[in-house]
Amino acid sequence: MIYKNKGIIYSQYILDYLNNYLEVKKDISVDTFYNCREQGYLLNVYLVNGLPLRIWLYAQRNSDAPTITYKRGYTDADNMFDEESWLNTTKTFNTVEDAAEETLKLIEKYIEEDK
Repeated sequence: MIYKNKGIIYSQYILDYLNNYLEVKKDISVDTFYNCREQGYLLNVYLVNGLPLRIWLYAQRNSDAPTITYKRGYTDADNMFDEESWLNTTKTFNTVEDAAEETLKLIEKYIEEDK
């Protein structure tokens, strides 16, 4: 049997949630990332005006809680968030449902600002 870790399970749940509830269709791609401690998906939201929005979806390494980190801009070759993003934008949630709702709100906020 193939095992998925919680970071991948949470990421896939949030991706499915967004596909069902995101009303504004934007170009959004998904990549994976891995840094030995966290593994998950990286959403790339391509905005018309300005830098793309990057959202990392994963399980927090110490608690396995659903977690998101985001930034406007580019990533390194490994698709990893930088220390500034990790310190300033990381949010950890009690449930994956809460993480999915927050991710949707975040995308909608940046899309609205991009008009």
